Amino acid sequence: MRSFYVRTLIWFLVTVLVTSGGVLLVSGNRPPEMGGAGPPMFLLASTQLAKARAEFEAGGKEALARHLRALEEDWGVHGLLADGEGRDVLTGADESGLLRRARRRPPLFRGLPMFQRGRPAFAAPSEDGRYWFVVRFGEGVGGRPSLLLPHEVWVIGSVALLCFLFARGVTSPVRKLRAAVQEFGQGNLMARADLQRKDEFGQLAEAFNQMAQRIANLLSSQRRLLADLSHEIRTPLTRLGLAVELARTGGDRPAALDRIQREADRLNELVGALLQLTRAESDAAAARHERMDLAGLAGAVVESCHLEAEARGGRVTLAAPEGGVWLEADAELLRRAMENVVRNAIRFSERVEVTVASEGASRVVRVRDHGPGVPEQELANLFEAFYRVREDFQAADGFGLGLAIAKRSVDLHGGTIVARNARPGLEVEIRLPEFAAAKAA
Repeated sequence: MRSFYVRTLIWFLVTVLVTSGGVLLVSGNRPPEMGGAGPPMFLLASTQLAKARAEFEAGGKEALARHLRALEEDWGVHGLLADGEGRDVLTGADESGLLRRARRRPPLFRGLPMFQRGRPAFAAPSEDGRYWFVVRFGEGVGGRPSLLLPHEVWVIGSVALLCFLFARGVTSPVRKLRAAVQEFGQGNLMARADLQRKDEFGQLAEAFNQMAQRIANLLSSQRRLLADLSHEIRTPLTRLGLAVELARTGGDRPAALDRIQREADRLNELVGALLQLTRAESDAAAARHERMDLAGLAGAVVESCHLEAEARGGRVTLAAPEGGVWLEADAELLRRAMENVVRNAIRFSERVEVTVASEGASRVVRVRDHGPGVPEQELANLFEAFYRVREDFQAADGFGLGLAIAKRSVDLHGGTIVARNARPGLEVEIRLPEFAAAKAA
């Protein structure tokens, strides 16, 4: 059976039946003086034995016959009293076969019925072994068989109903979650598990919804990345084509070759930025955290960016404590992050200030330029791949990948990176925990 619902229901029903049978067996083999309340028919045979024997020994067959008729009228069962050899003391019928089967039974199973000519029967012996009383299954109250008393039927039926409802309640959220997973797997990225529960099923549904949202965001980002990448590559390729055509037609060949060189360099820069972004996306498992000085790393980044700043007529300064700012991190990932932020600031300002500090359990790097800043409504988008501020506000000579690379590198350390207007200029703050742990990609 592949249905968890059916298996759960069957297991509960089997458990109830086995438990009920065990209780009936154990209680049925307890003597009446100990409060035995076993199977009604076997208990009836045990209790009627002494009465039938007393009637027979005191009043003979007529008294026994009256007693058995009253028993049939009251309980709807047929009773007989047999001697030690297995003969019915009232009719002389041979019941030895039934009694032999009863004698061979272990005490634990004497509460279960024996079948004679397709009808259940129960046999109970006297303590001295001289008599047996046999109760045969007959017509109960209202003409229906009465193997179990009505209250026991109600108990078992009620428990079975509760098992059914419980099994349905357990498997219903599983079916809903399965439907959501199947729909998501068929391509509907908006499919979610609608389970408003506080238990483990609700937690599982919430985990699935979060996973589905992350996958949808990732696929959406990839589609947007491909579209932006196609646009970014098309422009230099078009210019390359024009420059090649100009060189072929015999125009200003040196100028055409210079244009080809510039566009080739631009394509090379774009490929390099894409490689950095790809590495930042895939370095979660390969990240190697070690104790390092964040101030020393910032100094190395500032030194490497110094020539670029001078070429633009600007400068980069660093402010950091003398004793260093220590943390556990991957130095290469953080170098990428800081270098991209600093180079981005150099494009828009002649003066860039880098500050490294320790604030409680956090290690903070702030990079501030003194350029025009960014419109407030666009600050949240700065760290998206290929996003660039409107050209009428800032010169857009980059590809819009530097800050995206920085954000991914910081995310892998469990840190945060935010941008805010400093008036004048823009300030980017990188905040890292002292004991950074790599996050899953």
